[in-house]
Amino acid sequence: LIPAPSDGRFADGSIIGADRLLLGESGEAWVRLSAEEMSREIHRDLGEDLHFTGRSVAFEPRNPKNAPDEWELAALTSLRAGAEEAHIVVEGDARKSIRYLRPIVTEEACLNCHNGTTWGIGEVGCAISLEMDMEPFIGAAKIHRAVVFPAYLLLWIAGMLGVGVWGFSLRRRRRERAQGRQGLEKSNIRL
Repeated sequence: LIPAPSDGRFADGSIIGADRLLLGESGEAWVRLSAEEMSREIHRDLGEDLHFTGRSVAFEPRNPKNAPDEWELAALTSLRAGAEEAHIVVEGDARKSIRYLRPIVTEEACLNCHNGTTWGIGEVGCAISLEMDMEPFIGAAKIHRAVVFPAYLLLWIAGMLGVGVWGFSLRRRRRERAQGRQGLEKSNIRL
């Protein structure tokens, strides 16, 4: 169950039927989703807020949109061979991104829709594929280098100057104290 979207539509634009809606105790609307619909909704939410794009990919997709690209196919193969995850940094046309793939291990409930595939319970047949645009983070790092680092440098310089002034003042007081002692000793000798 997920909270009902305010526009009354799934991520793919289809209208949510009244038979899928449930009302909570406080009157809030909830939508009953299949695993595929849940995946699409999660990817929609990620894409809106966090510079992510995501989708499900499979060796034998029921939906052609879920066919893996070249990197995803290689990553799926490594996941099936036992890798826990796969990732790569992609640098392209003035853009840098991270691609990440995490396996979905087949459970009995998965075979309700995915029967007839070559993968069975406990095997990796599909995965969640995410791509995160790194530009906002690179921009933040540039601001950090341009603003925060110089600010810390200035604070360090001010601190070192403060230590220097304090050290100079301490040495001056010690000299004055030593001169005062010498003056007292000379006075005592004269008396």
